[in-house]
Amino acid sequence: MIHFLVSCGLLEDEYKLFDESSVRDLVFWNSLSNGYVRSGTPREALNVFEKMEMEFVEPDEVTIIGLVGACAQLENLELGRKLHSYFMDKCLCFSVPLCNAFMDMYMKNGSVNEAKALFDRMDERTMRNMRKSCWSLVAISRPWERLNPLLCSAEREEEFAGSG
Repeated sequence: MIHFLVSCGLLEDEYKLFDESSVRDLVFWNSLSNGYVRSGTPREALNVFEKMEMEFVEPDEVTIIGLVGACAQLENLELGRKLHSYFMDKCLCFSVPLCNAFMDMYMKNGSVNEAKALFDRMDERTMRNMRKSCWSLVAISRPWERLNPLLCSAEREEEFAGSG
């Protein structure tokens, strides 16, 4: 039901259902928070996260990905950095989707060096995150020479994949 309401953009109805619910599991919290991010109301997503913390619900990777998206929309680099530190302090594994979310947030906030450092530390790189990084650099009008390290990495990945 929650997914249906979010997909239809009926966030007020979802919040009412959420508010009236006696069982608020992590999936419920994530659906509400990520629904706000997808609808372009990132401040509401952050408010949901604050309420989630007050009810002692531990966030997971899905929660963090949504919150990082909210930081990107708000262009709030400082909060994005805090989330990055929080996630690292929890010693949780950085999956490809989570790395992509953080790289996107850093790029949208003009922090190319932090995005590149995260990209360089990734255990698993996909063509998708390499392309995303390249297009993000172009979108924020960075000099073309900044693309070179990413393009070289992408070419090496393709060569490696083709040799196996």
